[in-house]
Amino acid sequence: MEAAKILATYVRLLGNQWRNRDGIREIQERKIRRLVRYAYANVPYYRNLFDSAGISPGSIRNAVDLKNIPVTSKADLQERDPREITSGAIGMNDLVRERTSGSTGRPFTIFFDRDYHAMRKALFLRTLKAAKYAFGDKVLLVTGNGKSGERKRLLRWDYASILQSPEELACAVNRSRPDLLYGCVTPLKLLARHVADGGAVVHKPRKILATAESLDGETRALLKETFDAEVFEYYGMTEMGPVGWECPEHDGFHVSEDAVIVEFLPFGPDGEDSRLVMTNLDLLGMPLIRFETGDTGSPGKPGTCPCGRSFAKLERVGGRVTDCIELRDGRIVTPYRITCALEHIGGLRRYQFIQEDHERFTLRIETTEDGFSLIDGEAAASLKRILGDEARIDIVPTQDISPVPGSKFRVVESKLKQRALP
Repeated sequence: MEAAKILATYVRLLGNQWRNRDGIREIQERKIRRLVRYAYANVPYYRNLFDSAGISPGSIRNAVDLKNIPVTSKADLQERDPREITSGAIGMNDLVRERTSGSTGRPFTIFFDRDYHAMRKALFLRTLKAAKYAFGDKVLLVTGNGKSGERKRLLRWDYASILQSPEELACAVNRSRPDLLYGCVTPLKLLARHVADGGAVVHKPRKILATAESLDGETRALLKETFDAEVFEYYGMTEMGPVGWECPEHDGFHVSEDAVIVEFLPFGPDGEDSRLVMTNLDLLGMPLIRFETGDTGSPGKPGTCPCGRSFAKLERVGGRVTDCIELRDGRIVTPYRITCALEHIGGLRRYQFIQEDHERFTLRIETTEDGFSLIDGEAAASLKRILGDEARIDIVPTQDISPVPGSKFRVVESKLKQRALP
């Protein structure tokens, strides 16, 4: 029964991406009105939030009206009894529980109603389709959900784990021989480097879909050249499902506007990136309305993409708000600015930038011993142009800066106390 629901939803979603702007707005407004009425009637948290703000559900009709609702943070929901933030019209035993990755240090439980659970799967299929997936293609998914070795025979999908070593992943690729390889950036990058360095001969998929971490230009090139594959990037969240995905034009992320409203709220004085606040239009089991995602990003250029899709675009995801660098004078530097300052430096294979305190920083780099002295001076100069001459930057060469198995690689990390959002 769920398979039929997923397929029907998938077909409908495929059509939505080709609608004109008026058609997309019509979908959004219908879903917004339904969501707000439902949340007020069935979820104590939102009923109290609306009443405290003097908001009537009938006054919220579109995305502009939505901005009258106060923003909800993860902390606002984490401290509450699940019955306060989930739908009273759905029994707790009928909700599907899923934990977020806890990349900010505080894992979070989401409660999905079964209709949304099917919707999210259909949205993911649309994401794969944009990466030139067709039913019948073999897929290997490198994930963190403990499904290593599992197989969906009807779909021809195999699973591997992000906890597996590059050698083990190489064996999984050769067993599966996928047309499309999907997975988190770090394990895919380590696999590619293992292959490129002569550590294994592997089957080459035609497409690679990378997710969970920002895909920098160097890693994209490494994946493309090592596997001779077209590389796509996908941005999703446990709370929101598939949010944005690349089409074959490879010019930013198409936003799933028929399922998620993305707002760009100011963050920091430079205005280079914004806080991403989102509304999940289909999740009723635990509604998330104007939810502070903790990510930063910037909108793409308006207009229809050359691929023909009219969904709005997200130009980039800049990193976590909690990993923005906060300087002594109050200036905020987003992870994106740090990566832009370093990406042009030749010989810098991989790095991690850590803020120890307001004026002390560590740049960990993977490099050859011969190239270290050149990188050392150039990297420090580039960073000081952003951080100021008073910044103390320790540059530490190392052979491997891979994260702890199972965790995401954070290119920029701040050890300052987590700041309050504006």
